[in-house]
Amino acid sequence: MRKMRTLSAMALAAVLALAGTQTALAATQNERGAIQADDENDRIAVAITAQIAMPERTNVPDTTFTFDVAPYAVDANIDDDPFCWPQTGYNDLCSPETLALPEIDPVSIHMTKSTAKVLGKDAATGVDTYYLESGDILANVVFPHAGVYVYWITERTDTNPGIDANRPHQNLSYSDAAYAMTVYVENRTQGTGTYVYAVAMADSTGRQAYWAPSDVKVDPTPGGNGTSPCSQLVFASTYWKTNGAVDPADPNPVAESTLDVSMIASGLLANRELQIRYEITLAVNSLVVDPPAFYKAYVVSSGVVVDPAPNADAGIIGHDDTDHGYGFIEVSTTAPTSFTLKSGQKLVVVNAPVGTRYVLTQATPTLYSPSYKVTTDSTVAPSVIGQKDTPVTLLPQVIGERVNAVAWDNQRAMVTLTGVASTGAPFLALIVLLVVAVAAFIVLSSRSRRRASR
Repeated sequence: MRKMRTLSAMALAAVLALAGTQTALAATQNERGAIQADDENDRIAVAITAQIAMPERTNVPDTTFTFDVAPYAVDANIDDDPFCWPQTGYNDLCSPETLALPEIDPVSIHMTKSTAKVLGKDAATGVDTYYLESGDILANVVFPHAGVYVYWITERTDTNPGIDANRPHQNLSYSDAAYAMTVYVENRTQGTGTYVYAVAMADSTGRQAYWAPSDVKVDPTPGGNGTSPCSQLVFASTYWKTNGAVDPADPNPVAESTLDVSMIASGLLANRELQIRYEITLAVNSLVVDPPAFYKAYVVSSGVVVDPAPNADAGIIGHDDTDHGYGFIEVSTTAPTSFTLKSGQKLVVVNAPVGTRYVLTQATPTLYSPSYKVTTDSTVAPSVIGQKDTPVTLLPQVIGERVNAVAWDNQRAMVTLTGVASTGAPFLALIVLLVVAVAAFIVLSSRSRRRASR
């Protein structure tokens, strides 16, 4: 059975090695799937990669990720499974020399908006992934003798207290990945000393033992050796945030929002009491953990939060359990939500996360010509003019970190007074006759004066 598992692991390692032609050319693998140096002047380096996935339009936060590289065993019988248990340090299968392993300091990666590198974007889900690689974690390690050294690499989960204390406004996850790193150290053939000639890196997430033949081998080489732009010793995190209320449970809708939808009715004949109907559909980013059934939206008019009862069905109206006790409209996260606005009002969504996509439709009333202007992340797009008397649906939009708004202007066209043309016809005819008569009189008078002068 052990042989079958070993063969499976070797086959998987071979597939990973062939994933990129540069990897196959840059290093070979030994019988345990370890990345192996070509000679003693080409020592193996190991880098940790911190990855962070975020909804689109989200800026990389200022974050620190820290990893512990804990010693576990040296020169033990690594053909046995299980090997060393993290709870006890080492057991009778591990050499007493475990305590002699050289210490490796914790590795920290400080990621910011300016230092993070783009790994890729998933256009379908709207997820952006960034990464940053550590230096060689073995660069300054002095191994006391040749042999096989085993370390267990995990991530700490308390390295960003400013972000962690700011839930639910900011939400950062840490990786629960665990890697078993086996370092093969060999004596130099010329001179004295040792060098790292091979490293086997096994993704052992969820295991108690550091090593099992079935664990997936990864390439920890800095720069990815051609298979990816970074080391495959990856610890992946997620991050998402809101851009509205500092305290989403008790917002100030007049000053805080993630999205504003406003409307004015313009023109001398515009009915400013007319409630114009809208429908909004939200698509919450897939990274958001346990999204609520709805997000809150308030109706604001002249800088004051007003009762939303005239603007939506009673079944989707709720009230805050706060000192303000504002009424709000429940904007569904799974289905379209209908609401109305009259001139001068705006709908203010206060707690939808950055990266939420939305589609908005206006049911344009008869005699009105619609236009709208979209602001995304404080960037204002050119005004768009719709067709008179026709519903308008915006292309899908995305909520960014700064100002996001849709401003509608519905202009009432002037009405042609068709009745004047028929009932006023006799009067118009008389006016025309009078003008003709005056002109004829002037012409005849002029001719008479010319004759008299002769």
